[in-house]
Amino acid sequence: MFKRTTLNLKPILLTALVCGVSACSQDEDINKDKTSPITKTSTKPEAMSAPQEIEASAKVSKLDDSQQEIIAANVPAPKIERQIAAQEKVSKPKLQKPNKVVKKKTIKIEKADKVSTIMSAVNKTEVDLKSKESKIVKAITQTLDVSYETDMQENDNKQRADSTIWYFFRYKFSSEYTGRFWANIGKNLHESYETTLKDTKLTLSKKGIQLTENLKLSPSATLVLPTSEKSKRNEELNFGVEVNPSLSYKILDELRLSYLPRGVKNFHEYKTSRTNSLNTEYKLIQFVVLNYAFVPRWYFEPTLIYSNTWSYEGTRRDPSFMSVLEVGHDYNKNLVLAAGLTTSGSVYKAEEGLDSNIEVYDAESASIYGKFALTF
Repeated sequence: MFKRTTLNLKPILLTALVCGVSACSQDEDINKDKTSPITKTSTKPEAMSAPQEIEASAKVSKLDDSQQEIIAANVPAPKIERQIAAQEKVSKPKLQKPNKVVKKKTIKIEKADKVSTIMSAVNKTEVDLKSKESKIVKAITQTLDVSYETDMQENDNKQRADSTIWYFFRYKFSSEYTGRFWANIGKNLHESYETTLKDTKLTLSKKGIQLTENLKLSPSATLVLPTSEKSKRNEELNFGVEVNPSLSYKILDELRLSYLPRGVKNFHEYKTSRTNSLNTEYKLIQFVVLNYAFVPRWYFEPTLIYSNTWSYEGTRRDPSFMSVLEVGHDYNKNLVLAAGLTTSGSVYKAEEGLDSNIEVYDAESASIYGKFALTF
């Protein structure tokens, strides 16, 4: 006989709310820019302030290759000698001086052309470097998500309070692929006041595929790195692989339903932990999210999360659930404010066997939270 355990889904909740649905929406907005951050394109120099790549086109001076025509003066003279002398006297300086002047002008124009070409090349290099740097900055998006959570217990001795900080670093490799780095730090605010680093994740996402007019599939995969003390020292986790696609269906312009399954395969050093409990080999977490924008810049988002885990021995543990009721406000394009109510627990009651125990609200296990997400 094994002891039934319940998976704590509160860190997963924050992941789903910030990156499961909102991040998918942000990925879709960012992917509207079809210009690759590492592909050099060209625009006119007048557009140096625009968030696109700039090209400075060099203007090369054209030399005038036409020769000047010299017309001999036709000076009348009574004798042939005087006429010839007059013609030589008049035409001689006109044959020499214009040639010297044309030659000098040609030299000056060639020098000016070389200088202009060099300066144009230098300007183009500077503009290209600035444009490339601008595109790299544009491809980077960072999000800081800070939340505070406490339970609904009236007794101060039982009241629990925790704070969680999520940091997301997102880089758009191309119009099709986006990478994301996740880091999670939690702080206990009611007992030990200990600050802990949770597991870190690296995610690669592909641009959403429009299956139908209203249905979109957004595939992605995640590498889980054991940076928490629990994973490194107690469970001795080497790494984990997670496949996490998402399906989004637009019911109305202001109403959207999303389904986000998360399949995880862990790779531990041993099948059991240092505390002699079975390590989790497989995990399946399912999110069902309904987002309703009831007024501009305000939304209501109920979420149901269902989790199953299996050990290396094939033992299935008791499934757990979490329900979330959240109200949020898009203060501006960079700041989101939200507050919500969560209820979690085991799907099966120990005293009632297989009877379902999923509740939207339970005063004994409910928690309230507030958070803000800042994107920069």
